[in-house]
Amino acid sequence: IFERADWDESSRTLRLSVRSGDAAAAMELHWLSAIEWRRLIEEAGFEVAALYGWFDRRPYRGGEDMIWVCRAAEDSAMEKRSAASSAASGSEILQEGIESST
Repeated sequence: IFERADWDESSRTLRLSVRSGDAAAAMELHWLSAIEWRRLIEEAGFEVAALYGWFDRRPYRGGEDMIWVCRAAEDSAMEKRSAASSAASGSEILQEGIESST
Protein backbone atom coordinates (compact mmCIF):
# COMPACT_ATOMS: atom_id res chain seq x y z
CA ILE A 1 0.00 0.00 0.00
CA PHE A 2 1.31 3.42 -0.98
CA GLU A 3 0.05 6.51 0.84
CA ARG A 4 0.67 10.14 0.11
CA ALA A 5 -0.44 13.12 2.18
CA ASP A 6 -0.27 16.60 0.65
CA TRP A 7 -0.84 19.42 3.13
CA ASP A 8 -1.84 22.94 2.10
CA GLU A 9 -1.61 25.05 5.23
CA SER A 10 -2.92 28.22 3.56
CA SER A 11 -6.24 26.58 2.65
CA ARG A 12 -6.15 24.22 5.66
CA THR A 13 -6.62 21.13 3.50
CA LEU A 14 -5.08 17.69 3.31
CA ARG A 15 -5.30 15.56 0.18
CA LEU A 16 -4.75 11.92 1.08
CA SER A 17 -4.04 9.45 -1.74
CA VAL A 18 -3.86 5.69 -1.29
CA ARG A 19 -2.85 3.14 -3.92
CA SER A 20 -2.53 -0.64 -3.85
CA GLY A 21 -1.85 -2.47 -7.10
CA ASP A 22 -4.39 -1.22 -9.66
CA ALA A 23 -6.74 0.26 -7.05
CA ALA A 24 -6.46 3.89 -5.98
CA ALA A 25 -8.48 6.36 -3.94
CA ALA A 26 -8.10 9.94 -2.80
CA MET A 27 -9.92 12.22 -0.39
CA GLU A 28 -9.62 15.83 0.61
CA LEU A 29 -10.05 16.91 4.22
CA HIS A 30 -10.63 20.46 5.44
CA TRP A 31 -9.71 21.78 8.87
CA LEU A 32 -11.92 24.25 10.74
CA SER A 33 -11.38 25.92 14.09
CA ALA A 34 -13.73 25.20 17.00
CA ILE A 35 -15.29 28.64 16.52
CA GLU A 36 -15.95 27.96 12.82
CA TRP A 37 -17.46 24.54 13.60
CA ARG A 38 -19.74 25.99 16.29
CA ARG A 39 -20.99 28.70 13.91
CA LEU A 40 -21.77 26.15 11.18
CA ILE A 41 -23.49 23.82 13.65
CA GLU A 42 -25.70 26.62 14.97
CA GLU A 43 -26.48 27.93 11.47
CA ALA A 44 -27.65 24.41 10.56
CA GLY A 45 -30.20 24.53 13.41
CA PHE A 46 -28.32 22.41 15.96
CA GLU A 47 -26.99 23.15 19.40
CA VAL A 48 -23.83 21.76 20.93
CA ALA A 49 -24.48 19.27 23.72
CA ALA A 50 -20.77 18.56 24.28
CA LEU A 51 -17.33 19.03 22.78
CA TYR A 52 -14.64 16.49 23.61
CA GLY A 53 -10.96 16.15 22.81
CA TRP A 54 -11.31 12.47 21.83
CA PHE A 55 -13.77 9.58 21.68
CA ASP A 56 -13.08 8.65 25.30
CA ARG A 57 -14.76 11.97 26.26
CA ARG A 58 -11.59 13.63 27.51
CA PRO A 59 -12.08 17.41 27.79
CA TYR A 60 -11.31 19.50 24.73
CA ARG A 61 -8.35 21.74 25.52
CA GLY A 62 -7.69 23.16 22.06
CA GLY A 63 -5.37 21.98 19.33
CA GLU A 64 -6.37 18.31 19.34
CA ASP A 65 -9.12 16.48 17.48
CA MET A 66 -12.67 17.63 18.17
CA ILE A 67 -15.57 15.31 18.86
CA TRP A 68 -18.87 17.22 18.69
CA VAL A 69 -22.13 15.95 20.20
CA CYS A 70 -25.05 17.94 18.81
CA ARG A 71 -28.83 17.90 18.88
CA ALA A 72 -31.54 19.79 17.07
CA ALA A 73 -31.91 23.22 18.62
CA GLU A 74 -35.18 23.69 20.45
CA ASP A 75 -35.46 27.22 19.12
CA SER A 76 -33.85 26.84 15.72
CA ALA A 77 -34.02 29.70 13.25
CA MET A 78 -36.49 27.74 11.11
CA GLU A 79 -38.85 27.32 14.07
CA LYS A 80 -38.57 31.04 14.89
CA ARG A 81 -39.45 32.00 11.30
CA SER A 82 -42.38 29.59 11.30
CA ALA A 83 -43.64 30.92 14.64
CA ALA A 84 -43.34 34.53 13.46
CA SER A 85 -45.25 33.69 10.29
CA SER A 86 -47.97 31.86 12.26
CA ALA A 87 -48.26 34.72 14.74
CA ALA A 88 -48.69 37.21 11.91
CA SER A 89 -51.37 35.05 10.28
CA GLY A 90 -53.11 34.53 13.62
CA SER A 91 -53.28 38.25 14.35
CA GLU A 92 -54.71 38.91 10.87
CA ILE A 93 -57.40 36.27 11.44
CA LEU A 94 -58.18 37.71 14.88
CA GLN A 95 -58.44 41.20 13.43
CA GLU A 96 -60.77 39.98 10.67
CA GLY A 97 -62.95 38.28 13.31
CA ILE A 98 -63.16 41.45 15.38
CA GLU A 99 -64.05 43.59 12.35
CA SER A 100 -66.73 41.17 11.13
CA SER A 101 -68.41 41.01 14.56
CA THR A 102 -68.76 44.79 14.85
